[in-house]
Amino acid sequence: MISDTPIHCGGLMFIGDPHLDDAKPGRRRDEDFTSTILGKLEFLFDYCTEHDLVPVILGDIFEPENKVRVSNSLLNRFVRATDRSKHKIITNVGNHDKKHDILTDDDTLMTLKNTRVLHVLDEAGPAAEFIINGKRIGLGASPYGQAIPTDITGMFPEATSVVWITHHDLAFESPYPGSQPVHAVRGCNLVVNGHMHLYKNPVKTGQTTWFNPGNVTRQYIDAIEHVPAVYMLRTGQLERMVVPHAQSIFDLTGKLIDPVSPGEVPKNGKPASGYGDIDTDFVAMLAAEDSLEMKRSDDGSILKEEIDQKFERDQTSEDIKGLVMHLFDKTIEKAREVAP
Repeated sequence: MISDTPIHCGGLMFIGDPHLDDAKPGRRRDEDFTSTILGKLEFLFDYCTEHDLVPVILGDIFEPENKVRVSNSLLNRFVRATDRSKHKIITNVGNHDKKHDILTDDDTLMTLKNTRVLHVLDEAGPAAEFIINGKRIGLGASPYGQAIPTDITGMFPEATSVVWITHHDLAFESPYPGSQPVHAVRGCNLVVNGHMHLYKNPVKTGQTTWFNPGNVTRQYIDAIEHVPAVYMLRTGQLERMVVPHAQSIFDLTGKLIDPVSPGEVPKNGKPASGYGDIDTDFVAMLAAEDSLEMKRSDDGSILKEEIDQKFERDQTSEDIKGLVMHLFDKTIEKAREVAP
């Protein structure tokens, strides 16, 4: 537990995955992507301070942790942003927050935990209790890769209601490969999920309502219609607040791609894993990435669109797909290491 005694506050603010990064993803047109996302977080932390809210991040604070190390510049800028919050920020652990199955000393988020910059919930279980408008609210968490409980009866014996935060692939609508169905959690009133980038309509099973607000960062054009918003719990119901954002942030030159975000089903109805054979075209694509595409897309996403489209056309085998994408990731990692 974060504290042995309940935290008195005006409410909780649930913030979908920020995905802070030094590199500009996909087709975004920001002149400074990092400043865009930090600006959103600073706005939200200021709002929380003004209204006595505790910020609760649903995971994936940083984008590049499982690719390359978070830069000191990005880390320090984020730490300064957290100073704007009256209450210490709470965060779940997402898949991008760690290099291994569990959080280790090799991860930036562990540094933030050890230096007490954030309350980092890296183990499944009860996290804190809050007194909000005279009511006692319990908060628990299941980090990415850890089980979501089916019964939490007795974990918060004095709480009038309990909220659980997760970072999982959940079947809010139709099931997809790797997703798990939502289920009733005895003793839990609300589950708020991160990881899945787009808003999902709430689903109720038993006494438990499951909700996925979507990210505050629109990384790729599959999120072009997504409205970044946060949700606040202070009166017994979730209140929506749209996060200030640019309406037209994507470069739509060329063909729009199918969704690539977690939990999204491609518009053509085919599984996201349907890919094809390797040939010299891939070598040419990677050469183009090294010389041209990094100027258009800092993370190589535009090139990845072309590779994915070729996979789809040629119905590439999974083994070959794995080899190609391993080479692709290494190429991008090397380019980012030497980038000015």
